[in-house]
Amino acid sequence: MIETFHDLALQVAMEATRAADIYSPMNGPHEAYAIIKEEFEEFWDEVKAFSIPKGRDTRANMRLELIQTA
Repeated sequence: MIETFHDLALQVAMEATRAADIYSPMNGPHEAYAIIKEEFEEFWDEVKAFSIPKGRDTRANMRLELIQTA
């Protein structure tokens, strides 16, 4: 499935709205940093798990984590 930039931007906007409901109000830049760091580390875990020869295609999970990071 080929996505347009608009489709991706819409998904990021929906995730931002969901996250705002969860984390609002933000208690400061340190909390924001911790949330971004956590999401990126979850992406990194998916990258390390990725191995087509071993049957571990984590690209869909990587994509979701990057949307959350954005």
